[in-house]
Amino acid sequence: MNNYRGTSLALLTCCVLIVIAIVVSYMTNHGVCTAKALWGRECILCGCTRDWFLLLNGNFNFHNPISPWIFTLLVIELPWRVFAVLKRNMWRWAIVADCTFHAIVLISLSTANVIRLLQP
Repeated sequence: MNNYRGTSLALLTCCVLIVIAIVVSYMTNHGVCTAKALWGRECILCGCTRDWFLLLNGNFNFHNPISPWIFTLLVIELPWRVFAVLKRNMWRWAIVADCTFHAIVLISLSTANVIRLLQP
């Protein structure tokens, strides 16, 4: 159970760093995707940074249809990780469900990104 707590702390740190990176990227690149600037190709998340700032301003005209889903996952993930770090003994079923959910999300996004990168 302590391993899960440590993993949750690491994931919480990653979530916070992602939010910071999005804000810094948007402010310094003025909405230009860092991945697109580096590799010259759009990734599966291309447009999400702009979309998240549009969403926060109440504008629902998204550049990437996956943006609201990723935003929702991040909004759910942050409080869950805080809870998982603060709770002494996490329920076994919650750990299994959490790991399964993240494996599915990771495999889905990785597969979609590979398919997108293979397209001419």
